[in-house]
Amino acid sequence: MLPLPAAAQRRAHVQRALAATWGARAARIAALPIAVQEPALRLPLRLRPVALPPWSAAGIDGRILIPEELGEPSDDWRQIDWWTVAFVLLEGWHERCWEARHGVIHSYSLRLRGWDPRVWQHAWVNRIARWLDAWAAHEDGCALPAPNAPLILMTHDVDATARTLPIQLKQSAFHLWRALGALRSGRLAAAGARLQRIVRLFRSADDWWTFDRLLAMERAWGVQATYHIFATPRAQRHWLMDPGYDVATAPVQRLLARLRQDGHQIGLHPGFDAWNAEMPLAVARQALAAASNVPVDACRQHWLRFSWDATWRAQSDAGLRHDTTLMFNDRPGFRTAAALSWHPWDHRRQAPHRIRVTPSILMDSHLYDYQPLAPAGRRDAIAGWLAEVRLVGGQAAVLWHPHTLSDDYGWADGFDELLAAVRAAMCTIDRAHQPASDHPRRVGTGGSAR
Repeated sequence: MLPLPAAAQRRAHVQRALAATWGARAARIAALPIAVQEPALRLPLRLRPVALPPWSAAGIDGRILIPEELGEPSDDWRQIDWWTVAFVLLEGWHERCWEARHGVIHSYSLRLRGWDPRVWQHAWVNRIARWLDAWAAHEDGCALPAPNAPLILMTHDVDATARTLPIQLKQSAFHLWRALGALRSGRLAAAGARLQRIVRLFRSADDWWTFDRLLAMERAWGVQATYHIFATPRAQRHWLMDPGYDVATAPVQRLLARLRQDGHQIGLHPGFDAWNAEMPLAVARQALAAASNVPVDACRQHWLRFSWDATWRAQSDAGLRHDTTLMFNDRPGFRTAAALSWHPWDHRRQAPHRIRVTPSILMDSHLYDYQPLAPAGRRDAIAGWLAEVRLVGGQAAVLWHPHTLSDDYGWADGFDELLAAVRAAMCTIDRAHQPASDHPRRVGTGGSAR
């Protein structure tokens, strides 16, 4: 198990991370009589409920779930070290320990054997922040302030601009795997649908250059986005796993110019193998900056390839300043129980990373591939995840891949539903409650709703 930093470091780190959430109330909250614990963490992560007092407005059914060892020996909220609970959840400390013991899982929750999935269902860290705010307000005889306005980033990973053999092979392998799973569970119709999609991938002549449609949809909803572009030089490409386009070609150059003109941000989508070393990240960042003629400081790793120990340090050393990789491939949710843009803890340096991280909570494949949903269920799922961000005044990113607007995929309706939900979530809170100015740019705001 990785040793936790000292109690004073944990406390100070959480207070920095939540400073924008509390604003001028931060000093009062820091003075609360919160217990101090030096817990012995255990794997796998298991949760236990802690009942909050009736005047709290932060829990789910009056409770907050915390790692079970942090509630021992008492579940009394007065005896809980809330600073350590928030630190352990926000910093994914159990995941870090799992990686140190078992190796990198990248971004597949199914590899965390025995994990309590309830940790990913709510932004528990933000709810702890609301709970501490309510505690301080109760002691002072004040009303609990309204949450901040939510900050929701619309993002796109440009994995494909045209149909290529590598992406046909990768998608076919995925559909075959899902078809076999459907057959094992007796869902013959679902298996047949997967096999039909494989056939279509190789027989269709559909155009995957969907940017005209994508940009028009975002303009109609008044949404600006971050487009993560692949820019690894050709000699370094991983043929099967990396995107197949070249950032130096005329069509991509015209796309970059149009993105700049429309006010979108250009970020980096590094190569498949560029998740743990500075040099390939730096080379790709410089290539994209030269091609786009704008500084590049944002990124998301391709296929969400990620290591707690290596990725953020490599990104920082490569000159990147904002990352949205933190998400699971195989499920939506809050990977670190938080909807919060913050500087994560670097356990090697015993200090915060230089890079700012905003978690991603939802992407297209969650709704169509990993958990295929009917239209009503899909809309409910989108609304539910964004509602959690709105209710806690959090910050999070959502992801949609441009090529899925093609007829081969047929996911355009879901993207339109996501745009509508982002606009709705961003317009339901008083705009006076804006987050601090150092939060990432390119929020799903601007313009007027359709």
